[in-house]
Amino acid sequence: VSNPIMKFGFLGAGRVAMEKLRSEVLDRILLRRTKLERQADVKLPTLEIKIRKDSLSPQERDFYTSMYTQGRTQFDTYVEGGTLLHNYAHVFDLIMRLRQAVDHPYLIVHGTFGKVDPKV
Repeated sequence: VSNPIMKFGFLGAGRVAMEKLRSEVLDRILLRRTKLERQADVKLPTLEIKIRKDSLSPQERDFYTSMYTQGRTQFDTYVEGGTLLHNYAHVFDLIMRLRQAVDHPYLIVHGTFGKVDPKV
């Protein structure tokens, strides 16, 4: 199966091999939570969504506000430079940092935020 895919890519014999891989191999081993026919096999508990409205302490609010201000400044820089669409991954990262700041400031202070990877 892999030889035609490697040789032809997703065209011709490679496409046929991909379809065969999907139908004969992957469909048999992959289970999806949303498929009703697999629900009895997996026995997952029902999905519960709880919405909580918590308030931040003054220190947490101050920390979040400073993170928001830094993120907003960076976002505005992208908008003013006309590079917002080129930096959507960075914008997503800014939003995720705000989420982490709400979850717990420790995730930002002691996480990978602002650290440089020596491998890069």
